[in-house]
Amino acid sequence: MEWSLLLVLLICPLMMLFMHGSHKGHGGGNHHKQASGVEKDQRCKVKQLEEEIKILKEQNESLQKKVDVSQSTINNTK
Repeated sequence: MEWSLLLVLLICPLMMLFMHGSHKGHGGGNHHKQASGVEKDQRCKVKQLEEEIKILKEQNESLQKKVDVSQSTINNTK
């Protein structure tokens, strides 16, 4: 009976080492690489959105100037 208890007590930590070691070696590394790929995609999308915002702001300013000129022309003709 003592040998079986000792065997179980020794096997349990070894199994835990194998289980956690396999996650670090294969799965753990891939999750980090996938996360960095997702982060790169997100940074790229943020950059694109910032460029679109810049273009839209420029268009907005240009249209606002046209509206101002049109309003001043209308006010001058009255």
